[in-house]
Amino acid sequence: MSVESADVTGADRSGDAPPEKPHFTARRLARASLGQGLATIWSALLGFFTAPFMIRHLGVSQYGVFALIAIISGVVSNLEFGFGHATIRFLAHARASDDAEAEQAVLSNSLLVFLPASLCAGVLVYLGAPFIVQNLAHGPSRLHYVFLNAIRISALVLVFSFLSSLIASSLQALGRFKFLIHMNLVGGTVVSLTSISIVVCGGNLVAVLIGEVITLGLGTAVQLLVLANATVARLVPRLYRAKFAEMLSYSGYTLLAGVGSELLTQIPTAVLAAYTSTAELASFSVPRTVLAQVDNLISSTSLGFLPFVSAESAGNEQRRMIAVYIANLRLTILALGLPICLLAAFAHPLLAAWISPTFATSASWPLRWCAGASLFWGLGSAPSDVARGSGRPSLVSTYTLVGATITIALAFVLTPGWHAAGTAAAICLGGAIINVPYIFFVPKRIAQLRLVTLAKRLAGPLLAFIVIAAITAGGLFVADTLVGALLTGAVGICLYLLLLFKLILDTNEKSAIVSAFSRLAS
Repeated sequence: MSVESADVTGADRSGDAPPEKPHFTARRLARASLGQGLATIWSALLGFFTAPFMIRHLGVSQYGVFALIAIISGVVSNLEFGFGHATIRFLAHARASDDAEAEQAVLSNSLLVFLPASLCAGVLVYLGAPFIVQNLAHGPSRLHYVFLNAIRISALVLVFSFLSSLIASSLQALGRFKFLIHMNLVGGTVVSLTSISIVVCGGNLVAVLIGEVITLGLGTAVQLLVLANATVARLVPRLYRAKFAEMLSYSGYTLLAGVGSELLTQIPTAVLAAYTSTAELASFSVPRTVLAQVDNLISSTSLGFLPFVSAESAGNEQRRMIAVYIANLRLTILALGLPICLLAAFAHPLLAAWISPTFATSASWPLRWCAGASLFWGLGSAPSDVARGSGRPSLVSTYTLVGATITIALAFVLTPGWHAAGTAAAICLGGAIINVPYIFFVPKRIAQLRLVTLAKRLAGPLLAFIVIAAITAGGLFVADTLVGALLTGAVGICLYLLLLFKLILDTNEKSAIVSAFSRLAS
């Protein structure tokens, strides 16, 4: 590794064509969000079939360890010190400004951080496996070594996850949305099929994780090849002092936000693990998986929105950014309306048909609370992207730390008495308390958007949400069964789409959605 001066040199490779500058139009953002949304839905469908299969063959205790691994991954992921979002912000800004030198500096600095961070994360988890199993994996003693080996193997999963995260962030900043969407589709499918195949052949949790390591490694290699072709920058770790200092200042706040986010999502689960068994943890991990899939669906808008805001910050025009921000919030509420209401109303029959009636008894209320949490925390995605892309990461760090504090406090109060339902309720209530004012505060602070203007634009989607809630409540009253849920969903979709296209969506939103579907269909 070498050190460069503040003047970035050597960014160009002789003979290479200049990189294509991404064009962040409204229709392209809509296509990216829709494509990523469809990929997320496909991933959710895979999980819908995979989760009960894995629970039946591995048992709830082994499956509960997946939740522990998720906690571990979230905690150690902060070893990248917030450089993931810094990479997106500064790389998108550099490409929008046609600054090849800055592009080289951003990629080299990011590699300089991510490579050692991935190794440190893997070593830390591997060496800490005995402590983790002894204090958090409260399952049958006969599975002790299965748990221990599973945690150790997850160290390799973390290494590849770190590297894959950096490459994906870089491709996102460079506008390679189509590849990322296809990668998510193929990668998720391969992981699910591999896991099922291993379990069918008699493999346990350890074998499943070994399969995940192999698929992640291959996927990371493919991503690296695509990134090498997407930029003229050399993919070598190297310190560019001036740009590193700039990125470090930004990533410091991003790191705080990442810590707050992981505290928010992982500590309530750890509180539940400390008070209950891994079997009870499984009752929360399945609804939490549903919540994660909904969060991924919401995050599909960030695939294009964060690079778009970062690119827009290269100029002085904020009007287009605010218009996309409002559309983002409106479509988030509209997209989540029907699935949230169906999950909340028909939680028990859906879980009973999906896994088992016994499991549904313990997991239905956690699922209801997680459905509500997905809406409130989903609303925070757009204002966070605006703050990050506009170079104001301190707003995001304050938001996540305050939200984490509120949610963790609620978890300690509600979990001892309500167990899994209490943990889910804490996440939902914490989300409501912090995110409702947050969506108004950020655009007001950064772009002077009037609160009344935003409230008026959100009135239509909120009305549609109330209507679909009434429809699902009526379906629940008629038939609290799986058939009732399916019929309510079918009727609800038809009425919901009619309401949206006739009364709620404006001309630009209709045009962007129709264009996105037409482009995907072709």
